Amino acid sequence: MTENRKRFHLEITNLPDDINEILLKKAAEETLQYFTTPAGNLPFLIMVHFVLPEEMKEINRQFKKRDSSTDVLSFPYHEEYETEEQTFQLLGEIFLETKTIGENAKKYNASFQRELLYIFIHGLLHLAGYTHEEETSLKSMITLQNKILEKIQ
Repeated sequence: MTENRKRFHLEITNLPDDINEILLKKAAEETLQYFTTPAGNLPFLIMVHFVLPEEMKEINRQFKKRDSSTDVLSFPYHEEYETEEQTFQLLGEIFLETKTIGENAKKYNASFQRELLYIFIHGLLHLAGYTHEEETSLKSMITLQNKILEKIQ
Protein backbone atom coordinates (compact mmCIF):
# COMPACT_ATOMS: atom_id res chain seq x y z
CA MET A 1 0.00 0.00 0.00
CA THR A 2 1.42 3.38 -0.91
CA GLU A 3 1.62 6.16 1.61
CA ASN A 4 -1.01 8.08 -0.36
CA ARG A 5 -3.50 5.28 -0.04
CA LYS A 6 -3.03 5.07 3.72
CA ARG A 7 -4.18 8.65 4.10
CA PHE A 8 -7.96 8.87 4.13
CA HIS A 9 -10.84 10.19 6.13
CA LEU A 10 -14.30 8.73 6.58
CA GLU A 11 -16.91 11.37 7.21
CA ILE A 12 -19.77 9.41 8.79
CA THR A 13 -23.23 10.81 9.44
CA ASN A 14 -25.88 9.23 11.66
CA LEU A 15 -23.61 6.41 12.85
CA PRO A 16 -25.77 4.05 14.97
CA ASP A 17 -24.44 3.40 18.48
CA ASP A 18 -24.08 -0.33 17.85
CA ILE A 19 -21.80 0.03 14.82
CA ASN A 20 -18.05 -0.09 15.28
CA GLU A 21 -16.47 2.87 13.47
CA ILE A 22 -13.00 1.34 13.84
CA LEU A 23 -14.06 -1.71 11.80
CA LEU A 24 -15.45 0.56 9.07
CA LYS A 25 -12.11 2.39 8.94
CA LYS A 26 -10.26 -0.92 8.80
CA ALA A 27 -12.48 -2.07 5.91
CA ALA A 28 -11.90 1.22 4.08
CA GLU A 29 -8.13 1.05 4.58
CA GLU A 30 -7.96 -2.49 3.21
CA THR A 31 -10.28 -1.73 0.28
CA LEU A 32 -8.36 1.41 -0.70
CA GLN A 33 -5.52 -0.86 -1.82
CA TYR A 34 -7.67 -1.70 -4.85
CA PHE A 35 -8.21 1.91 -5.91
CA THR A 36 -6.33 3.04 -9.00
CA THR A 37 -7.62 6.61 -8.98
CA PRO A 38 -4.70 9.02 -8.98
CA ALA A 39 -4.98 11.53 -6.18
CA GLY A 40 -1.63 13.27 -6.19
CA ASN A 41 -0.72 14.08 -2.62
CA LEU A 42 -4.28 14.56 -1.42
CA PRO A 43 -5.77 12.24 1.19
CA PHE A 44 -8.93 10.42 0.20
CA LEU A 45 -12.32 11.39 1.61
CA ILE A 46 -15.27 9.02 1.68
CA MET A 47 -18.63 10.27 2.95
CA VAL A 48 -20.71 7.56 4.60
CA HIS A 49 -24.35 8.13 5.49
CA PHE A 50 -26.55 5.84 7.56
CA VAL A 51 -30.13 6.42 6.46
CA LEU A 52 -33.62 5.17 7.28
CA PRO A 53 -35.48 2.86 4.85
CA GLU A 54 -37.73 5.72 3.67
CA GLU A 55 -34.69 7.90 2.93
CA MET A 56 -32.96 5.10 1.04
CA LYS A 57 -36.09 4.45 -1.00
CA GLU A 58 -36.25 8.13 -1.97
CA ILE A 59 -32.54 8.24 -2.91
CA ASN A 60 -32.95 5.03 -4.91
CA ARG A 61 -36.00 6.45 -6.68
CA GLN A 62 -34.37 9.79 -7.42
CA PHE A 63 -31.01 8.55 -8.67
CA LYS A 64 -31.49 4.93 -9.75
CA LYS A 65 -35.15 5.11 -10.82
CA ARG A 66 -36.04 2.16 -8.55
CA ASP A 67 -39.04 2.46 -6.25
CA SER A 68 -37.66 0.44 -3.34
CA SER A 69 -35.20 0.60 -0.50
CA THR A 70 -31.87 -1.20 -0.72
CA ASP A 71 -28.94 -1.93 1.57
CA VAL A 72 -26.29 0.25 -0.10
CA LEU A 73 -25.96 2.93 -2.75
CA SER A 74 -22.66 4.40 -3.91
CA PHE A 75 -22.01 7.59 -5.83
CA PRO A 76 -18.44 8.01 -7.09
CA TYR A 77 -17.19 11.58 -7.55
CA HIS A 78 -13.36 11.51 -7.75
CA GLU A 79 -12.95 15.24 -7.44
CA GLU A 80 -11.17 17.70 -5.18
CA TYR A 81 -13.15 18.70 -2.11
CA GLU A 82 -12.11 21.51 0.22
CA THR A 83 -12.97 21.89 3.87
CA GLU A 84 -11.82 24.71 6.14
CA GLU A 85 -8.94 22.53 7.37
CA GLN A 86 -7.86 20.51 4.34
CA THR A 87 -8.28 19.60 0.67
CA PHE A 88 -9.22 16.00 -0.15
CA GLN A 89 -9.70 13.75 -3.16
CA LEU A 90 -13.43 13.04 -2.63
CA LEU A 91 -13.94 9.47 -3.80
CA GLY A 92 -17.68 9.62 -3.29
CA GLU A 93 -20.61 8.93 -1.00
CA ILE A 94 -21.96 5.66 0.34
CA PHE A 95 -25.47 5.37 1.76
CA LEU A 96 -26.16 2.44 4.09
CA GLU A 97 -29.55 1.31 5.35
CA THR A 98 -29.22 -0.92 8.42
CA LYS A 99 -32.73 -2.41 8.47
CA THR A 100 -32.21 -4.04 5.08
CA ILE A 101 -28.66 -5.02 6.04
CA GLY A 102 -30.06 -6.74 9.15
CA GLU A 103 -32.71 -8.55 7.12
CA ASN A 104 -30.04 -9.72 4.67
CA ALA A 105 -27.85 -10.91 7.53
CA LYS A 106 -30.68 -13.16 8.72
CA LYS A 107 -31.40 -14.31 5.16
CA TYR A 108 -27.75 -15.28 4.59
CA ASN A 109 -27.27 -16.64 8.13
CA ALA A 110 -24.55 -14.08 8.87
CA SER A 111 -23.96 -11.75 11.77
CA PHE A 112 -25.10 -8.16 11.35
CA GLN A 113 -21.49 -6.98 11.65
CA ARG A 114 -20.29 -9.30 8.90
CA GLU A 115 -23.09 -8.28 6.54
CA LEU A 116 -22.52 -4.58 7.25
CA LEU A 117 -18.80 -4.87 6.50
CA TYR A 118 -19.49 -6.95 3.39
CA ILE A 119 -21.97 -4.37 2.06
CA PHE A 120 -19.71 -1.45 3.02
CA ILE A 121 -16.82 -3.05 1.12
CA HIS A 122 -19.21 -3.55 -1.82
CA GLY A 123 -20.02 0.16 -1.78
CA LEU A 124 -16.35 1.08 -1.56
CA LEU A 125 -15.54 -1.12 -4.56
CA HIS A 126 -18.19 0.73 -6.56
CA LEU A 127 -16.36 3.96 -5.70
CA ALA A 128 -13.21 2.31 -7.08
CA GLY A 129 -14.98 1.67 -10.37
CA TYR A 130 -15.99 -1.96 -9.89
CA THR A 131 -19.38 -2.91 -11.31
CA HIS A 132 -21.51 -6.02 -11.51
CA GLU A 133 -23.41 -5.42 -14.72
CA GLU A 134 -22.18 -8.74 -16.12
CA GLU A 135 -21.89 -12.17 -14.48
CA THR A 136 -18.07 -12.25 -14.73
CA SER A 137 -17.65 -8.82 -13.14
CA LEU A 138 -20.11 -9.79 -10.38
CA LYS A 139 -18.11 -12.94 -9.60
CA SER A 140 -14.81 -11.06 -9.48
CA MET A 141 -16.34 -8.34 -7.27
CA ILE A 142 -17.76 -10.93 -4.84
CA THR A 143 -14.40 -12.73 -4.73
CA LEU A 144 -12.64 -9.47 -3.92
CA GLN A 145 -15.22 -8.54 -1.28
CA ASN A 146 -14.68 -11.90 0.45
CA LYS A 147 -10.88 -11.52 0.24
CA ILE A 148 -11.01 -8.09 1.89
CA LEU A 149 -13.51 -9.24 4.50
CA GLU A 150 -11.26 -12.17 5.48
CA LYS A 151 -8.33 -9.79 6.01
CA ILE A 152 -10.18 -7.54 8.43
CA GLN A 153 -12.02 -10.09 10.56
